[in-house]
Amino acid sequence: MMMFRGKTIYKRAICFLMVLMLINSKPFASTGPEIQVFGMLSTQNVIAGDFLLLAFEAKMGNTHSPEKIAYTEIVNSKGTAVEQVIFELNQGKGQAILNVSNDLPSGYYLVRAYTKGSRLSHQNFGVFHQWVGIINPQLPPRFQEKIKSQEYTRDKEPQIEIISTKNEFLPNENIEIKLKFNQREIFGITSSLEFPAISKPPSQNKAPITYPNEASESEWIPEIYGPIVKFKGGKEENKNPVLISSSGKTNKFFAGNFDEKGEMILDLGKIGMMDFLTVQSSNKESLDQIFLETSFWSAKPIIDQWPEMTLTGDIRSFVQKIHESRQLMEYFLPLPESDYSAVILKPSKSYILEEYNTFDDLWTVFREYVEEALVRNQGGKSVLRIINHSTGKAFQNGPLILLDGLPILDTDALLKHSPENIREIKVTNYEYLNNGNSFDGVVQLFSQKGDLGEFPVPKDLLLVPFSGVQPFVEYKDWLLVKTEENRTPNLKRLLYWDIHPIQKAGEEYTIEFQASGIEGDYVLEIFPANSSDQSSKTLWRYSIRSEVH
Repeated sequence: MMMFRGKTIYKRAICFLMVLMLINSKPFASTGPEIQVFGMLSTQNVIAGDFLLLAFEAKMGNTHSPEKIAYTEIVNSKGTAVEQVIFELNQGKGQAILNVSNDLPSGYYLVRAYTKGSRLSHQNFGVFHQWVGIINPQLPPRFQEKIKSQEYTRDKEPQIEIISTKNEFLPNENIEIKLKFNQREIFGITSSLEFPAISKPPSQNKAPITYPNEASESEWIPEIYGPIVKFKGGKEENKNPVLISSSGKTNKFFAGNFDEKGEMILDLGKIGMMDFLTVQSSNKESLDQIFLETSFWSAKPIIDQWPEMTLTGDIRSFVQKIHESRQLMEYFLPLPESDYSAVILKPSKSYILEEYNTFDDLWTVFREYVEEALVRNQGGKSVLRIINHSTGKAFQNGPLILLDGLPILDTDALLKHSPENIREIKVTNYEYLNNGNSFDGVVQLFSQKGDLGEFPVPKDLLLVPFSGVQPFVEYKDWLLVKTEENRTPNLKRLLYWDIHPIQKAGEEYTIEFQASGIEGDYVLEIFPANSSDQSSKTLWRYSIRSEVH
């Protein structure tokens, strides 16, 4: 999707809300429809430098939320986010990976997840919360000899029967467990290494997490295509558009103008991971004060007393062992690669430069080989014009020029540059419209290594950090690869991960996974999708030992 002006987005939002009201057959409040969320983390405790998996779902009544984007954060005791991730939803569902920094001190942190629509209902299950313990051997928590046994009390009898012939397994042994569900529901299932003798945070039923009343925004723009971002601090321009492109695994181009408030709203559409957004304008002064408003929720949670983590003395060696095993792993579970594409739009013609690279500059390449282009001298500088495919005559103005997706404003400098490291040129010889801004054709150049072909980065280029969106991924198959298949050491702390719908009461379901090579105690946790509270889960504990009794 290209960029839309603020008014256009609000019109889309109004139409979207009208459709939602028809679907649910009841009117919504002015703040939008009520969206409730469910979430599940892969483990309760994690070593600093490791990762967490999050499963997330947003529902609106009996149907899924049409939003395509969700947000998750790890929040410290000061209410500050220490990790933030934007991830993609498919029919209201999505999964995210949170990398835990090596620098975080030991303690309890709050993971929260939401959509821009669901956080309006933060008082009614619109925000997922779960405590996670982060243990850093270099920055350890408080130790004490004994910790009072803490178990969450259950309001109801467990709805799941767990059947296994044993609860002790050898390292790398195949584990098979039968589950019998007594109710029709969607369940999240995870199994991970259990950290012994760690004080547990309070149940959310006993220690609720709330937000200030003003945390509910008065404006909500539904992200039904992709993330919507807002630039502020600009100056209104009527003639010269602001040129914005993404850099990294996702290459997209946007053109737009700041409004009378100095704001510019972008609907980024379907995007993947990236490094940053680049911002340029021929009117450099208009960009002096601009900044990107965060898409994450600024509201800080209100908690009566932040839980304190304490460990018993005999866990020090255990934590150190797990920390060392993580460091010794010869593989890392990476995010799936996004499809890389720097092509902004379909070209009229492409030119491969391998056979034309004997020339000294791109000026000669365009003059001799690019049939759709004319090079001219204007005021002592070289300019480029594209021949309109409809009229057969040159456009009046210069084209939009993109080098590896980066807009180039200095045409003269580019035409003087050597073509040695330029792989391909794509030309579009018709008018290109982007958010009401017209360009007289498009020229896209691609370097051999994606590094601008050694063309100098424009000095006035503004780089705005933006990591993009984790693509929709279900991590079950990625996680359950057996070690003999990928020839990596089996030092996993997370052994199983799945979201499973139960179609009828009494249904039996068998799960299989490989025991870790790390000896210790493990726990299987099963969460019903109608509750993220710790007291509603079902637990089954087992151990992995080199000598089974």
